[in-house]
Amino acid sequence: MLKIAKLYASVALLILMLSGAALSQESGGGSEAVSGVIAAQQTRNSGGSGSAEQYDRKNVIGIKLGLNFPSMSYSDNFLDAYKSSVYCNGAAEVFCEYSVRRFPSLWARPGMKIVTRGQHIEGSEFTYELDVGHLEINLPIALAFFKDVKSVYPYVICGPVIGFARSGDIYYMSSGGAESYAVEVSASNFSTYAIGLFLGAGIRYPFSVKKSSVILGIEAGYHLGLTNTYSDNELSGNAIAINKAIYEVSGSRKNRGFEGGVTFSFPFSTTKARRATILYNNLYTQACELYYKGKYYNAYRLFSQIAVEYPGFFRRDMVSYYQGACLEGMDMRQSAVIAFKRTKEKHEFSAAVPMAALGLMRVFYRSGDFTAVQSQFEELNTLGAPDSIKYHAYYIMGQTNMQRGDYGEALRFFAMIPDNHPDYVFGRHAAAVADAMTENYEGAIEDLELAIQIKPYNKAQEETVNRSYVFLGLLYYEDLSTEGALAMAVTALRKVPKNSYYYQDALLGLGWTGLKARQWDDCFSAGEELAKTATDPVLQSEGNLLQAYAQAMRKNYSQAVVILEEAGKRLSSYSGPSQAELAAGRNEYKSVRSEYEIVGIRLDELGRSRKFSVAQALMDNLQDSQSKGKASIDRHLKYEDEYKRSAFFGRNMEQTKEDIDFATAKFSMYAAAAGAKDASKKDGEAIDSEIEKLKKELEKAK
Repeated sequence: MLKIAKLYASVALLILMLSGAALSQESGGGSEAVSGVIAAQQTRNSGGSGSAEQYDRKNVIGIKLGLNFPSMSYSDNFLDAYKSSVYCNGAAEVFCEYSVRRFPSLWARPGMKIVTRGQHIEGSEFTYELDVGHLEINLPIALAFFKDVKSVYPYVICGPVIGFARSGDIYYMSSGGAESYAVEVSASNFSTYAIGLFLGAGIRYPFSVKKSSVILGIEAGYHLGLTNTYSDNELSGNAIAINKAIYEVSGSRKNRGFEGGVTFSFPFSTTKARRATILYNNLYTQACELYYKGKYYNAYRLFSQIAVEYPGFFRRDMVSYYQGACLEGMDMRQSAVIAFKRTKEKHEFSAAVPMAALGLMRVFYRSGDFTAVQSQFEELNTLGAPDSIKYHAYYIMGQTNMQRGDYGEALRFFAMIPDNHPDYVFGRHAAAVADAMTENYEGAIEDLELAIQIKPYNKAQEETVNRSYVFLGLLYYEDLSTEGALAMAVTALRKVPKNSYYYQDALLGLGWTGLKARQWDDCFSAGEELAKTATDPVLQSEGNLLQAYAQAMRKNYSQAVVILEEAGKRLSSYSGPSQAELAAGRNEYKSVRSEYEIVGIRLDELGRSRKFSVAQALMDNLQDSQSKGKASIDRHLKYEDEYKRSAFFGRNMEQTKEDIDFATAKFSMYAAAAGAKDASKKDGEAIDSEIEKLKKELEKAK
């Protein structure tokens, strides 16, 4: 059906272009696509008002299910000498968490618990059981001062407990059963309330279930009773004591007990922080504007100033994210990774966390660390990220699998991006490439047809549509089994505008399509335009070759020879990209990149310095190094992209030169032998045969 070798070369070219531009031009989108996601997320955080001023921290509601191992402590040495038997009862608690600060994380956790307190003693002389049901109000404070380990967050917790005795029983039996009795606790043998202190520690792990955030925790602690649990009846001698028929006790009896359990909590609201001052807002707004204009260095300075000088700023989670995003925008990859990870650590439940995770995926992809991309994607899925961010992550995972050669898995991820998402057009085009690589050309055409139907809202989307038109034209050009394929190829290729990066590719396609369709005028005009606009000498010469073929088909051999001689002169003085030059450039790039990353690390350190006035002056000194380093890196990356692009044509440079020399000699001979206009019909048929043969040879070279 198709000329597989040529199509694969074309697809390989597109993959190279995707790998170089996918995350800088598309998903980075100048941050256009991501900025839309962030803006929408900020609106959600502010309750839909479009202002971020109302957002601060997430609060959660939860339950704790566990076991309680109760005991008692007595001030009376005789009574305290009896050791409690180990036994347990169930316990259940409902609680709320109110975040006080982000890092170290501090939150209040008031709750209400149903639990049994008491004591069991099995001695040689008697058996004694005291069980009292309590309704307890807990008012602890929790602190998580450790950094997370694989998203597991350890914490300590401490706070007062007020318990109210509801009901219970005392059971006593002497040795041999000589004496036994049962007493209802609330009527005689227990204080109606008790105050204690809970001391504990735990770990928790946030994840998501069907797009809902859930925080799973394991917690253990010790209940230390502080008040006397003897009732007035006991103190007055009107109740039965622990092992005496006549009540004669003094001192105190206090609750003790170890507790353990599992917690499940769910975010339910946000704490409304105090409104920021006008100065905070102005700096933040100015920094955001600089960021979206691509002025990352200046934006980074302002975000860093807010982070250091205004630690109470209500959007410090987003400030932290933007610091990492600015470093990413400057292509300072190591420091961007550090900054994004810091955002995740310091702002555990913030909406900025999934954004930072997505930023890490982008940086890891650009660095070629596909294992880290996969790991970060799996972690992002546990964060309860908004769909818009997850869809973008699907696109990056699709591209990652493309680089791994797993086209089936790539297609699965691309298919999950809905048509109303900014990455939809990129995903459809990339899916077409994956389809073509698996020889599913009908699927590739279908994907490209979907890609060209979207209305682009930014330059990256627009260029991807243009690239889809070129790819679509190529597929139709190769597929002569479809009725009207050449006409559809021309229609697609003519959609690419002159200001597009892919205009030259479209012209080349139009020229060859015109030649195949025997539309000499179209072939000539496309070749003429290509020769004028192309910057690559080989492309210019291919444009000349198309012109010459069109002239030869019209029997204008002399004009064809003139055009080919011009192309031959151009190619004779052009050697094409050099592997040695490329290798030298790559070595220089590595050196510049290493130095540039050091600048990034230093910039990140200055951005967190408490002496920001001094740090700002040092930042000014680094700006020149940053600007020059970024320019050098961009030049090399552009050279690499152009080399990869030229490699598609440069691979045939020598063959193109041979074709031009061959056609020049042939057409010169025909022109001389025919006397320009007097070639016989037989000679004309022979010439046509030679031209058809030459055309087929050239097509095979393509």
